[in-house]
Amino acid sequence: MKRFILVIFLFIHISVIAQNVSINESGALPDSSAMLDVSSASKGFLMPRMTQTQRLAIDNPANGLMVLQTNGSFGLYIYNNAAATWSQILDSAHIYSLIATLDMDSTRLSDIDGDTKIQVESTPDEDLIRFDVNGANITVFTDTGVGIGLSNPSNLLSINSSTKGAYLDITGTGDAYNFSGFQLNSNESVDKTWAFYHRKIATEINNFNFEYFDGTTYKKFLTIKPDGNVGLGLDNVSPSFSLDIRGSSTDVGAILSTSNSDRSHFMVMFPGRLNDPEPYIQVKSGDPLRFASDASGFTEFMRIDESGNVGINETNPTELLHINGGNLLLDRDGSSDVTRTLTIQGAGALGSNIYGKIVFKGYDSSSGSFEYEGAAITARNLGSSNHGALGFWTRDTDLTEWMRITRSGEVQIGPDANSANLNVNGNITAAGSVDIGSAEAFYMGDPNTNGSWRIIRSGNNLNFERREGGVWVAKTAILP
Repeated sequence: MKRFILVIFLFIHISVIAQNVSINESGALPDSSAMLDVSSASKGFLMPRMTQTQRLAIDNPANGLMVLQTNGSFGLYIYNNAAATWSQILDSAHIYSLIATLDMDSTRLSDIDGDTKIQVESTPDEDLIRFDVNGANITVFTDTGVGIGLSNPSNLLSINSSTKGAYLDITGTGDAYNFSGFQLNSNESVDKTWAFYHRKIATEINNFNFEYFDGTTYKKFLTIKPDGNVGLGLDNVSPSFSLDIRGSSTDVGAILSTSNSDRSHFMVMFPGRLNDPEPYIQVKSGDPLRFASDASGFTEFMRIDESGNVGINETNPTELLHINGGNLLLDRDGSSDVTRTLTIQGAGALGSNIYGKIVFKGYDSSSGSFEYEGAAITARNLGSSNHGALGFWTRDTDLTEWMRITRSGEVQIGPDANSANLNVNGNITAAGSVDIGSAEAFYMGDPNTNGSWRIIRSGNNLNFERREGGVWVAKTAILP
């Protein structure tokens, strides 16, 4: 027995200083911060080991008492006096993994087979943290940012994937807000923020919103609904169309403008507002407004040039309405009997001035253009504002009016025709009967000029009369 005690004292040094105890092979004093200081370069610490039944049979265990359970759910247990229960703080898998793979020199923590691990750095001063899962580098922390799926992040957060989409899943389930998204702040003021988020409340069910907070009010400027409709404008959270742009109030019209980079060419669309209910489309001065389809890539059908001229199938309109080919049809409205009206208004002065004109131009094959007026129908004033005459013109060498219908129904034929119910300056050829009534006449020459003749019916007689001295004188009569 004495020999055994002597051997113990030869190999184990126990130092007791006041309340500190040191157990080691070197005779070192205990650390002042530890009640028990156990050290060895060749042996470990073996804590109390027992079965589950033995652990539970400990009478009145102290708070923080620790034991190693060797059966059942193998692991390290600690007693919690406040909860009056034992808690497992390390199970067998964690203990074996820590024992097998925790290597402080290689600065890594990994699983048993080494394909899932956390590494502080792989080379000196690399200054990064890697997270590997199943042999793949999943996440990297560097001094410039965090990389998910890549090893050299260029931003605070960089996401990349070669096998799947870089998909970020954010879910909010709180009853008070029930939304998920991002909020962006500058370092100028946390009260000035932009946010884009998905929210699930009754008035915005499943909408995706983009909004700004000015420190007092949240202002939504863009909303995307689950049906694909997009709303632009302040608090336009219920867009009715694929692109629904609205003003911030009834007296603010949402103006849509598209242009090139320096706005040297642009188009503006204004829908009107409460105190200005007149929508418009505006283009840059000098640019035409064109209407086209995608036929053959691009086919223009109509344009309005900078002068206001409208060309239909015409890219260079020279008149207010210039139609190249085709017909102009004023059709009825379905089966209803509705009169259609084409009005030509002019500002011609009283007299012979023309205030309305329909021109038929002739085509010059040598120049390949319509260069001259071949015929025309005109309207003109004749002496007072309510006098009007409809004239019919044709061209020989010059455009000449050959027939006129006055407001009283008189028809004048010839370049110098004057007032009469039918005044013809020239010959009349009738293939059938001509009925001139009981008191009408055919005039040959100006009825007001001496030397003119007329044929007139007088009772049952047919008289041939000549104008002499301002009166008509009968020369010959044909009796029944």
